[in-house]
Amino acid sequence: MSCMVLWKKYMHKEATVRIMLIELFEKKYYQDYSAQNRFIAIYNNKDEPTQFECGFVFFTDENFVGIFSISPSGEPNGLRIICNKQIFRIDLDNSYLKDLTQKYAELGCPSSDLSETFKIIENDILKSVFEFSMSSKRLLTVQLHNSDYDFIEGFVDEYGDDYCILHSGENDTDDYSHTIFQTEAITYISIK
Repeated sequence: MSCMVLWKKYMHKEATVRIMLIELFEKKYYQDYSAQNRFIAIYNNKDEPTQFECGFVFFTDENFVGIFSISPSGEPNGLRIICNKQIFRIDLDNSYLKDLTQKYAELGCPSSDLSETFKIIENDILKSVFEFSMSSKRLLTVQLHNSDYDFIEGFVDEYGDDYCILHSGENDTDDYSHTIFQTEAITYISIK
């Protein structure tokens, strides 16, 4: 049974189905796709159902999927962390992904510095992202509650088990505004 058929069959139980999609992907495809660096497309915004993220999956757990993102031109495009509860579709091996794979190959299969330097700490993706952002002084873009209007950009100042503090500015040392948010509200994180 394909992911789409599974989704349609259980559409009335959206949250459960979304988690089932990730579980199905993990059971049937994750090993092959991660070991072979095969692209997948993840759809996670019901308000914009044609938007998706493409890339290599490098992490899954009960809350998040992590991918090394690839741009439409086949170039590395940063790291994305996507909340499982927001995922409503996963595409594998479609014509777009095959074309993207060809573009990526034509570029010599470039790797991102993120794929070389980012490491998972204690099997905790949020801790890993926050630590990486702090140590590498990388800007984070965070989406809360799947709102297209609630993106926060900044550098990680501090974090705990259930919160994070970002500050905005031109670089990681500027003294600009700070934002404190609950980590349970995170639906998407991007690092470039």
